[in-house]
Amino acid sequence: MAGPFSRLLSARPGLRLLALAGAGSLAAGFLLRPEPVRAASERRRLYPPSAEYPDLRKHNNCMASHLTPAVYARLCDKTTPTGWTLDQCIQTGVDNPGHPFIK
Repeated sequence: MAGPFSRLLSARPGLRLLALAGAGSLAAGFLLRPEPVRAASERRRLYPPSAEYPDLRKHNNCMASHLTPAVYARLCDKTTPTGWTLDQCIQTGVDNPGHPFIK
């Protein structure tokens, strides 16, 4: 007993080739996808995290008030599932110190 999909493929020979090409490209895309980046979570640092802690003494933003050296030390070696590190996430707050009257 043939299903509706197999009857459709047998009725149109060009459609069979198109379905085969689509399945092949789907399989190739699945097999050739890049693996998630985990380089930062697997490497060992030869120096303490405090060596890379940014100088936030003159910053007036929420990041400067909440990011302590202890929090930075706990999170500096972690990455998100897409490969972002803590340093990449806080870069905007480090680059823009903020205004003293606005927080």
